[in-house]
Amino acid sequence: SVSAPAPAPPPLPDIKSLPPAQQTSMIFDRLELNVSSEERVGYLRHLSNMLSQQPNDFTSPGHMDYIVERLMSHLQASFAQQPFDARVSKYLVVTLMTVMEGALAR
Repeated sequence: SVSAPAPAPPPLPDIKSLPPAQQTSMIFDRLELNVSSEERVGYLRHLSNMLSQQPNDFTSPGHMDYIVERLMSHLQASFAQQPFDARVSKYLVVTLMTVMEGALAR
């Protein structure tokens, strides 16, 4: 018996008006769901842009640790995934690099 694919989650509401911490947790929640590679890349791009353009919004204690932890977790899962999605993995690495560059710049 072939199981039906999980239904696609509803589209993400326009999150840009929300506080950065809330946007971040919503993005990570979405990455946990069965969303397309294209959507994952879109979420990661948005997160990366926020991190590079608004670094002062991510100064609360533990917030960057949380982001790095979640990105690393997704990266490990991405490498274990079959078939391997190189594009999503690339954006996970790019987002991690953005975090590191921001942290080093401070």
